[in-house]
Amino acid sequence: MVKNILNLVIDYLVKDYVIKQKIKKFIKKILYFFTFKSKRINKAKEKLDFFNYENLIIESHVFSSQYFGRNNMYGIAKTVNSYSNKKSNYVIKGIIEHGLYLGNHFLDDEVNNKNFPGMITFSNYREKVLRNNTQKYIFKIGPYIHYSNSYSKIIEEEIKSRYGKILLVFPYHSIKNIDYEYNYNDFIKEIKNIRDLYNFDNVFVNMFWLDIKKGYHNKYREEGFLITTAGTNNDNQFLRRLKTLIQISNFTISNNIGTHTGYINYLDKPHYIYEQKVNAVSKTKEDYKREFGNRDFESTEKIKNKLYKAFSKISFEITKEQKELCNYYWGFDKIKTPNEMNFILTFLDEAFYLMNKKNYSLNEIYNKKINEIKNEKYRKILKESFNGGLDNAEQ
Repeated sequence: MVKNILNLVIDYLVKDYVIKQKIKKFIKKILYFFTFKSKRINKAKEKLDFFNYENLIIESHVFSSQYFGRNNMYGIAKTVNSYSNKKSNYVIKGIIEHGLYLGNHFLDDEVNNKNFPGMITFSNYREKVLRNNTQKYIFKIGPYIHYSNSYSKIIEEEIKSRYGKILLVFPYHSIKNIDYEYNYNDFIKEIKNIRDLYNFDNVFVNMFWLDIKKGYHNKYREEGFLITTAGTNNDNQFLRRLKTLIQISNFTISNNIGTHTGYINYLDKPHYIYEQKVNAVSKTKEDYKREFGNRDFESTEKIKNKLYKAFSKISFEITKEQKELCNYYWGFDKIKTPNEMNFILTFLDEAFYLMNKKNYSLNEIYNKKINEIKNEKYRKILKESFNGGLDNAEQ
């Protein structure tokens, strides 16, 4: 409440966007220190253990330095920064799509945000959707989990040795104001059938933090399954835990298409989707409208059905169809090197300055920078990012 009031005052008094964000960042740091000091986890002692879900679902551990708050979701900003040899708290001057949206869905406050020159996303598929709705630079970098470290090989081998053959489960998860209802008994029965048929030693059920807070994990825990979590959506170690869990598993199952589907396939783990009827339930009509008001359900369902079909059979072999679909939607062929990622972040920084301090248009920024860049690899990245390459710029 205090932070929201202060933000409103700052928005009213300060017009310069950059100065405004620096003031907000300073105030956020002060509030974080006094509010959450007593709640911080000693991460060195905890070793970020994904079994310790009671601690990992506490919301207040992470201070975000990002101007655009959602860049910090799932630790994506820190992960990308570290990979590109930037400081972990480096402020990314673009907007990162925090997960994979299917269909023609996008967030208005991302594509229409006039303060940032560009966006970062997964694939050509997502670029096409965004390009129809924004003139920003769009950089495609593939599945974010590629850029994350996992636990050390020693820890992974210890877990495998202790728990044996692991079946990893990703249940349909709720979001802030929306619950998703499905038949738990049917899904649990399917999990047990797979466990028993293929002689798995343990079942890990990786729960979203909100569902643990709501107690939904108990339905699985009562069956003798082990509960894990990658942490809250503002946890810098989220991707690291998730990558480790996928890597130590022998087989994975879900009852939904999500960002995890492509991550699992990218890490070469077999995956099976048990398709179920799911109902979205909101507390109020306003909550439902806020979440689904501008969704194109027809385009989303069409893509989901393709993916459901591709992953509908229990198989320990990853098919060519699965790889091709995941490459198309998650952008496996768009992975960037550390130097290329550094170039993207540095360009966004410079473009942000030119846009907010010098009043350059996106077109003017392009014409200025393309003439300064000599490296052909970087020139290609910039060309591809701007309206598919020079549609509105001087050649």
